Amino acid sequence: MPSYVKHLYYYKGKTSNVYIVVGPDGTYLIDSGMPSDVPILQKILEHFPPLKRALFTHFHVDHISGWMLLEKRFKGVEAFFHENARPLLYGKKRVPFPPLRAWKDILVPCMREYGYVLGARDVIYGMYGTPFRKGMALKNVQFFTRGDNLLPGFRMIHTPGHTPDSVSFHHPEKGILISGDFILVLNGKISANTFLQNCYDQESSLGKIRKLDRLKTICPGHGPFAQIKQECDILSMPSTRTSYRVGRTRW
Repeated sequence: MPSYVKHLYYYKGKTSNVYIVVGPDGTYLIDSGMPSDVPILQKILEHFPPLKRALFTHFHVDHISGWMLLEKRFKGVEAFFHENARPLLYGKKRVPFPPLRAWKDILVPCMREYGYVLGARDVIYGMYGTPFRKGMALKNVQFFTRGDNLLPGFRMIHTPGHTPDSVSFHHPEKGILISGDFILVLNGKISANTFLQNCYDQESSLGKIRKLDRLKTICPGHGPFAQIKQECDILSMPSTRTSYRVGRTRW
């Protein structure tokens, strides 16, 4: 598995990226992929110091459902979600069904980029975080609104838009942003996600990122690492006000 900077690693999963940070007190997992990722991911994690904590960028099936199996192997490890994921996690709300344009422009291209084919393991275990199965029975769940000390060297930034609970992790010294699905890299291009639950939140989140000093690298939830060659890579991201509506929300 390739390393990008010292102590930051990534695993290209079946449909999304999983990141691993090795800190002074153990190993940290950022997202967990699909259940079909677990056999390989588990072997990878066994080569690192003991797993200290799992953190999730947002409550969508391709980023969280692998933890349903991993938590059985790494018992007692705390799983952290943003506070806004609480009603989804406990089944009080459902994840909105993606509109047709989101499938066409975002979801299917992501699957194609990874060569993903739906397997039995993902059907059985991977439906949590979808409109078809609400709630997720997890142990050792914690919620955060701030994450200053959750991931060594990184600062958590709340970046809603794609989902209300979306977060990114910024390493100020290295200029790295682990962006989840807030920012994607598809076809070699950095782009703000246009599959949104709230386009105004997305624009506000982009404003936060534009203010970061010395941002050099995007580590997205989908696609390869991307170097920010110039400030306009972020500043010129298209407006999201013309993007899709999800569920009953309109804009």
